[in-house]
Amino acid sequence: MEGLDLDAIPLSLPGSRLFLTAEAEGVVLHSAEYERSRTEVRLLEAVQVLAPDGAPRALDLIEPGVLAWGPVTLTFAGERALSLGSADGAGMRLRARIPARMGLVVQEWPDGVLIRTDLRVASRVWVRGARLDEATGDLLADGPVTVHLDEPPPAPASEPYPRPDPATHQRHLAATRATWAEWLARCPRVREDLAPMAVLCWYVLGANTVRLGADGGGGLGVVPALRGYAGVWQWDAYFIASGLRHGAPALAAEQLNLVLGTARPDGQLVDVVHDDGVLASSDDLPPGDLENLRRLASPVADPDDPVALTKPPLAAWALARLADGPHPPEPAWLDRQMERVLASQRWWFATQDTDGDGLPEYTHPYSSGLDDSPVFDAAVPLTSPDLAAYLVVQDQLLADWARRTGRPEVEAECRARRTATRAALLGLWDGTRFRARGHHGTVETETILELLPLLIGDLPADLTDAVVGRLGDHFAAPVGVPTVATDDPDFDPDQMWRGPSWVSTNALLALGLRASGHPDEARCVAEATVAMVVGAGGPHEYVNPVTGDKPPRAVTAFSWSAALYVDLAVALTEGSL
Repeated sequence: MEGLDLDAIPLSLPGSRLFLTAEAEGVVLHSAEYERSRTEVRLLEAVQVLAPDGAPRALDLIEPGVLAWGPVTLTFAGERALSLGSADGAGMRLRARIPARMGLVVQEWPDGVLIRTDLRVASRVWVRGARLDEATGDLLADGPVTVHLDEPPPAPASEPYPRPDPATHQRHLAATRATWAEWLARCPRVREDLAPMAVLCWYVLGANTVRLGADGGGGLGVVPALRGYAGVWQWDAYFIASGLRHGAPALAAEQLNLVLGTARPDGQLVDVVHDDGVLASSDDLPPGDLENLRRLASPVADPDDPVALTKPPLAAWALARLADGPHPPEPAWLDRQMERVLASQRWWFATQDTDGDGLPEYTHPYSSGLDDSPVFDAAVPLTSPDLAAYLVVQDQLLADWARRTGRPEVEAECRARRTATRAALLGLWDGTRFRARGHHGTVETETILELLPLLIGDLPADLTDAVVGRLGDHFAAPVGVPTVATDDPDFDPDQMWRGPSWVSTNALLALGLRASGHPDEARCVAEATVAMVVGAGGPHEYVNPVTGDKPPRAVTAFSWSAALYVDLAVALTEGSL
């Protein structure tokens, strides 16, 4: 497949925590870890394959799960190991550097080198077939090599394991190619002009699939990105599942299992599921973040109490997407999940309406999914039109589910709450636009959040027309729909959530336009969004809406961008958008 670039998309295998990138000195091997910096997750650096004269060979082939330097190939040996070799094992030499943080805890064995690590999912790395260069401390090898996470070394050391051999390497190579071929075959068929990027996005989703838990027993999570995001974020999981439903419905359902299955007893859905547990409140944050994030939390709350961290209530929407997909889940599974959504909906109204006006608020920027949006420059809690719209949509879906399953009391509860929340949402209209309201008053900055009430589908006609008009007048941009109006003083096209275009908010806006009776505008936004991904060269975290380029700090190979590209491409192909 075309478009593979180790600078943009790390090389991995579905389910593996290992991934590889490239730098000027050579290939770098990492482990995907939650909230760890790039330097903290390096296992080997400056990996070079050498020619017989000792000069580094050029990397000349990148394919899913495989790198090649002439006749020498590197591939995966299952989820927790790598294999480096050639067809005949001849003429193969390797040099690699052990990262400085691990350089003092190295032990050489007769058949390899054992490196202690400080990682969550592996306490050691065993490089079989390698030896230490006493002069430099580098790893050297003159034949096939395998790299294992946590596999025990031989005991006693005088009885080494068999050295890696060419035949075994060829079996690993074939198995890796078969794994990737099976995954890529699941990519849904889409319109011809959208197909190459759909395949690349489907590849990204496979590469970003990791087995959670230190023992691998935490399920398969499609993480936002391998670098720094090795966990399942609630909001991301909803968008990712919406894309996966077209070709990997079981994996889509597992993403929702992960976030809904960790619901708190009071109904709260957690922000993140990761190897060590969950992120459910400010007490779960790293100590360095705690003081600042508590300061940003609700000023009406006791500062000594933890602040709940969640994500916008789109769980019922995500379940409805799966139910409407080509491979709907079993009704019993759907019912169990909707029960959790119902408890979550009640939690929002019971605990997050701090001023008692009937509209829950974001009591922390993290819970919005748009952490750095200028709407949070005013102190939280924040009453926001997007949150109100999500709650209206969720109660509608819950009421429909309750009707189908014969629960009239629940249906009545949800319909009554929807009516009241819709009325409160309309109260945020100032005659011109929907306005967010922070602790210090009305928010002046005009953001895409003010357009998302279109999702409820039954705004008064004059309000619908006014919102659609503002989309054309204030959010017009060469590439996608920006997150802040382009004529707003706070607009910054490169800074996260303060101007760039995101696939997620664009997709929600397209759905809102369709639900509100503007199918032509919906299709226009969807077409602009897929064109944005293609023009930027891949599914980045966000894109500059003026230039179409990836901003400097945006993450590459971002899963929700990849999943929603696939979702939009299918909808455009089928004519449902």
